[in-house]
Amino acid sequence: MNIVFAIPTWNRAEKLERCVRTIAGRIAEEAPTASIFVSDNASNDHTPEVLQKLQNEYECLTFVRKNEHGDLFTNMNNLLSQASGDYIWLFGDDDILHVGALQQVNQVLEQHNPEVCCVGNAWFSPHTGMVIQGTLLQIMSRLGFNQSVSFISADIISANVQKKIIELDLLKHYEKDAFAHVASLLHIAADNKALYVDIPAVSPMEAQTQLDLQRWAEAKTEQRYYYFIDSLQQLMDEGIIPRKLPQGFFRYLNFNLWDRFLLQMLSSAVKGAEFVPDGWQYIRRLADMLDNTELSKLIHVSVDAALAMVALHQQAVAQANFTLNELNKLANHINKAVYPNQFFSM
Repeated sequence: MNIVFAIPTWNRAEKLERCVRTIAGRIAEEAPTASIFVSDNASNDHTPEVLQKLQNEYECLTFVRKNEHGDLFTNMNNLLSQASGDYIWLFGDDDILHVGALQQVNQVLEQHNPEVCCVGNAWFSPHTGMVIQGTLLQIMSRLGFNQSVSFISADIISANVQKKIIELDLLKHYEKDAFAHVASLLHIAADNKALYVDIPAVSPMEAQTQLDLQRWAEAKTEQRYYYFIDSLQQLMDEGIIPRKLPQGFFRYLNFNLWDRFLLQMLSSAVKGAEFVPDGWQYIRRLADMLDNTELSKLIHVSVDAALAMVALHQQAVAQANFTLNELNKLANHINKAVYPNQFFSM
């Protein structure tokens, strides 16, 4: 069994070095036939020097460097078009592979031969140690798309799935979506054999740093979560997945995806701006995708209530600012401002 760890990287030389050294150590101890393939997205730090040094130390490592910088999914396309193995384990350059995970996954893949295999994020707990079987859509509906597939370093795909993603250029097709890899996997393998190995296999090296948050903001990653609804709609329209999905599919950490959207839209709207244009409609469209009619209605009611709260807040702020302006006009007669103009903001 030849597992290839496919790592897209850009300007994270120190983290990449730690990531590669950890995986290389696990390969030597747990699966000597595995290898590592890195695609450098035209880094302008010392990533090229780090990769050359690592390649001199580890025979299992090969890498390529792009001439021009592109987005994450363009780099992932570059990875998938060149990586070669029985299975491709997508892996983030700021994540860590835990002891024993590779050996267990290698055994599971040899025993079951799935098209897609997902492993547990060590930051989620508890872990049962179970191997959950089903189609990819069944597993996502049971565990939630976020916990099962959305963490890139938890995804292992067969050479067959890899080939189809490249042939159909799916990462490009769904590039607007922050979960383009999830949509691509559903497009190819929604009804195919899949596994979820519930062990603490991978995890981020650390909590998000200020630099990580800056990258997210520049790429508008959180705003692009909403476009996952567009991807799901396309998959439904093409008959790849059913038009109604269970609540469990949209599980997000300890709550639901629509809860996250509602909070983001409400908190931004009271500040006078919408987190995402048409964000309220995205929440309604998500609600209409649920197979639970009562829950769908409840989400619509929540949107209506949130919009009413925003309208009341805007009216109250407008009235307060009007009153303050009138008071200051009165105070101007004695050349003494009582309150600054626009003391309140939208």
